[in-house]
Amino acid sequence: MRETKGQGSSSHAVRMFLSGGRRRSLPGLYRSDMHPAPDFDEQFQRVVNWWELSTDQTARVRPSEQFRDRLTPTVVGLVGTIAFVVVMFAAFVIVRQLY
Repeated sequence: MRETKGQGSSSHAVRMFLSGGRRRSLPGLYRSDMHPAPDFDEQFQRVVNWWELSTDQTARVRPSEQFRDRLTPTVVGLVGTIAFVVVMFAAFVIVRQLY
């Protein structure tokens, strides 16, 4: 399940990972503040139970972590802040040398 947060709201989508590394969202399993799904947790557990019963444990693969998995809002904010400080410092040095 993937949780996405933004602007005071959150949404949940159920995703599956294929053995080749591709990701797919399951279209019927979605919940958000604007589109509440009261039986979301029950339906999600039903899919997980079916998957576990239908596949051998050795056939299940865990997806490798990709770059986009590490791009959390905190990381983006930190990198953006550092970049902003570096640009402002460079601008200050350039303006100071001109005068």
